Amino acid sequence: MSQKKIDRKCRLKPFVKFVNYNHLLPTRFVIKDDLEFKNIVTDEKMAAPESRKAMKAELKKQLQAR
Repeated sequence: MSQKKIDRKCRLKPFVKFVNYNHLLPTRFVIKDDLEFKNIVTDEKMAAPESRKAMKAELKKQLQAR
């Protein structure tokens, strides 16, 4: 594969949404508790599109620092 294609496939694009806990299934993906997602993701930030965009950018920055 070319370097451009490798970079595109390795890109991180976080998303945040409300889910019903009754519909969750266990997966192989695990996120450690050392990241402070609860402080970043709040109901107030989810309300407005501008604040949601800033919240996703902050999440991406924390996940890439990992």
